[in-house]
Amino acid sequence: MELSSLFNFYILVLIAAFRRSVLGDFQTAVMQKHNTHRTNAGLTPLTWSTSLATKAQEHTDSITTDATSCNMQHSSGEFRSDGQGENIYMASGAKTDEEHGLGASTVWYSEISKYKYPLLTDPVSKWDFCVDWTKVGHFSQMMWADTTEIGCGVGQCVFNGNTFVTCHYLPAGNMRGSSMFAEANYNQLIASGEELARCSACKRNLNWFAALFVVAASLTKFNMWR
Repeated sequence: MELSSLFNFYILVLIAAFRRSVLGDFQTAVMQKHNTHRTNAGLTPLTWSTSLATKAQEHTDSITTDATSCNMQHSSGEFRSDGQGENIYMASGAKTDEEHGLGASTVWYSEISKYKYPLLTDPVSKWDFCVDWTKVGHFSQMMWADTTEIGCGVGQCVFNGNTFVTCHYLPAGNMRGSSMFAEANYNQLIASGEELARCSACKRNLNWFAALFVVAASLTKFNMWR
């Protein structure tokens, strides 16, 4: 092997080793953040899935290699053929992959401030009354009791330098008609010092009254009220 070729070979080895080290820090950061919160609620800690991470990385790469936009978007079925759940995140600024892993997990979990846990008397099917899933879906996926595996990818956009993080989960969370976790998990999370509001029965009743008012107003407008 020529000296130049040997030199190039060692450079590639060093780059690969560095990348593995960075990704290792990223994986550790994501796992630590997720499992600390899950443990606080008495949930089973997640395990890292290489296959999930591969698909998550492929989706991240499909975004970051877009030389015209690098738009943050959820992946298609091509990357989630097994029905994986997915959390996505974007940030600007020069940070390490580890910092982005912590940042993504922290932002997702912060949605707990918008989540309202159902009352004991509420059937599972009526959880939607007090929850806007578009504002809490990342948090609930992190804390979904039935989820056992996670795999994530991270990359920097070639267009604007923004960093994207994608995490895939199995089994997927946020399933309609199912609970995030049990009452015992809620109690344990509160005991750990976390704040998680309860859904207000009064607010639910007001929602019903508001809906009835809208219907009544519409009927009156069209002279259908008798």
